[in-house]
Amino acid sequence: MATGGQPQTPDNRIFLFRLQILVIDGGLLVMRNIMDQTLTFKCITLRACFSQEKTTITRLKNRGVITQVQYDVLFPTGGQVPTLSDLDITLIICLLRNLKCFGLNQKFDWRATPAPTDVSIEADICRLKDFRNKISHISTTTVIQQNDFTTMWNDIEQVLVRLSSPAVNIQQTIAEFKTIPLDLEEERRIEEEMKKLNDYEAVVKRLLLAMTDVEEYVIDVKKDLEGVKEYVTEVRRGLEDMKENVTDVQKVKKDIEDVKENDTAVKRGLKDIEENVTKVKKDLDEIKRRQAADVQPYCRKTYKGRGNIRITNKTFNIGIKQMSIGNIVVNPTSDKTDKREQVLPKPEKTGLFESFYSESSAREEECHQFASTVGMNAGSPRGNFIDTRDLFPITESVFESSVRVEASRSVCMICFPGGRATGFRVGTRYIMTANHVVNHILISKGYGQMGNNPNCLSTLQSEDVFALFEYKKDEPISEHQKFSFTAAVPFRDNETDCAILELEEKCNGTELPRSFKYFSLPRLNQRFTFIGHSLGKLMEFNHVDKIIDIGSVQTKSDIIQVKQKSLEHSGKDYDMPPHNILTNPKRFLFHCKFTKGASGSPGVVTLPDGRYVVVTMLLCGLPDWYYDSNVDARVICSWPKDHCVEQGVNLKSVYEKMYQENKSLCYHIFNVHEESSPNSN
Repeated sequence: MATGGQPQTPDNRIFLFRLQILVIDGGLLVMRNIMDQTLTFKCITLRACFSQEKTTITRLKNRGVITQVQYDVLFPTGGQVPTLSDLDITLIICLLRNLKCFGLNQKFDWRATPAPTDVSIEADICRLKDFRNKISHISTTTVIQQNDFTTMWNDIEQVLVRLSSPAVNIQQTIAEFKTIPLDLEEERRIEEEMKKLNDYEAVVKRLLLAMTDVEEYVIDVKKDLEGVKEYVTEVRRGLEDMKENVTDVQKVKKDIEDVKENDTAVKRGLKDIEENVTKVKKDLDEIKRRQAADVQPYCRKTYKGRGNIRITNKTFNIGIKQMSIGNIVVNPTSDKTDKREQVLPKPEKTGLFESFYSESSAREEECHQFASTVGMNAGSPRGNFIDTRDLFPITESVFESSVRVEASRSVCMICFPGGRATGFRVGTRYIMTANHVVNHILISKGYGQMGNNPNCLSTLQSEDVFALFEYKKDEPISEHQKFSFTAAVPFRDNETDCAILELEEKCNGTELPRSFKYFSLPRLNQRFTFIGHSLGKLMEFNHVDKIIDIGSVQTKSDIIQVKQKSLEHSGKDYDMPPHNILTNPKRFLFHCKFTKGASGSPGVVTLPDGRYVVVTMLLCGLPDWYYDSNVDARVICSWPKDHCVEQGVNLKSVYEKMYQENKSLCYHIFNVHEESSPNSN
């Protein structure tokens, strides 16, 4: 067996043979046991393990680590199943080191000598490799003495004991190996196994060297990539700078276009102003012509607005406030705004209560409302409760604005301790307003019922409770503008939230302001205008463009949502049963800008023939807590504005209720006058 070095003696030969048996057969025994224990613990078969790792095994074969013969052992043909006894020590070591299913550390350095303190499975397998290399070297170069044999035997025995499990009686096997006699066939077999292991280690060493070269090459490539990345970064910075320059040029171009558009808009605006001034002159000439014909004027004064001129399509004020002339608004110095609106941010709009009447649904509902009015013959209503649907188209012009100003003379601010509200003249000596306004007056002054008549309240006769007309300028109030109330309340109704108060005639002969004579239902999908004293300030106009379709599926869904959100946001109900509810059929829903102080404001449409018609009366806004000064301002101002909605009374419902309870008053207000000139008193 020896091919070089010192000649082997019989003792040397048997020592070497026994050490080779210990490493090869003992190592094979314990490593087969390691594979078996691992597969048993993971509850998978050897065949399943090889199937899962077939990609790795194929790669090892392609690299020359596993031979074709060994590969065929792992994946036999003909349906045979591989067993552990089919695997030699070389193949087992290769599989343990490379297959993940056996759980060894894939990052272990098999080239390094393990530290003495490292007793891991990987370290002991590596030590067996080193013992085998050392024994192979001894067999070709030198002899082995008794002492060296004993030391190496003990070291190998410790490694095998650590690698084995209690199920394998490795100590007894090792003892048998130590006394085994020399056998020529066994010696040849061991020599072949040693040669296989040497060849395997040579292949592994070659692959490791190749991997080292690849790793060095990868490091160099990474360094080159870093340089490329830096270059790309510089190129990107240059591109960003170019984009910024292009953006600046585009901004300059856009600014130039904006200047051109603004110049065009200014020219167009000046042309519109000239056209509107021409219309104003024509309308003023028409008013003068009618005055000359001894007709009651529609507008008794001109407007001397102060301040700058701006273009608008929205709210128009009266007196030295804002007034709409076509698209031109005289914008004087405005009153101080509500501090709450100045300080706290406006919430975002989220799109509720936007289902309005269409043209067809509006016409259908209007026909139903007029056809079902009680106390009227079939066909159109009679008297001063008129049908405006097809009588005249409702338009917007300077002349119509002047008619609306004339209508404002019949609107008053109701003053009482701790509050303000709005009302308007009806009948010979009456004021129509919201019933909850009367309730607030009674709360501020006490109930004050006179005798057994619940409709006679002495509280209304207090000096600090009065109606103030023509409050359009911020100047001292004259006595001829103030009118006191009598104790009579001839009509009050909670469901429609409507009340009629009676004015006291003045001893000095001052006439009561003229009253509204014409009433109707609103065109559900067209504009009407409120006239009132929002926040108890100077009289203002507020246009309402459309009425919300309470019967639409979308509005019904919005009502459910907004009630739930009210509870979540404030802990309070959105509406106030039984009457102040969103689904009250005797009221309309819409959006307007008026707020506290505007309850009782008439909603008015003007007709081209000079008549002004009341189509509703502003009652209240919802949710109720939104207008409660005791609620935290942060809760109020964080509530989305489009979640608020305002209510106006259906005057048809007021007509019907009054017809049932006080027929003479109903005829007096709604139906006593014959169709006549709008200027007749």
